[in-house]
Amino acid sequence: MLRTVVVFAFLAAGAVPAIAAEKSDPRCALYGEGFKYVPNSATCVRISGQIRTDYTVGKKAKGFGSQTRITFETRTDTDFGPVRVLVSPKVEN
Repeated sequence: MLRTVVVFAFLAAGAVPAIAAEKSDPRCALYGEGFKYVPNSATCVRISGQIRTDYTVGKKAKGFGSQTRITFETRTDTDFGPVRVLVSPKVEN
């Protein structure tokens, strides 16, 4: 699972510069900070993430732990109204 999330994150990170280089659409500003316009569509996307690592010391256990979260959020205007898709997988080790 962790390998899948890491590979997906690297693939998404490769797409971010292409999306970020595009000029923002005024519709994306309505959704909040960080949304970028996807060319040739009515979609705005925001990709964010968090990586946390800690070391635990206790009487019964010692060791490193990590937590990774990547959030992909899209907003699209459709004939039926706005559609929001939010995917935020969390991986703990």
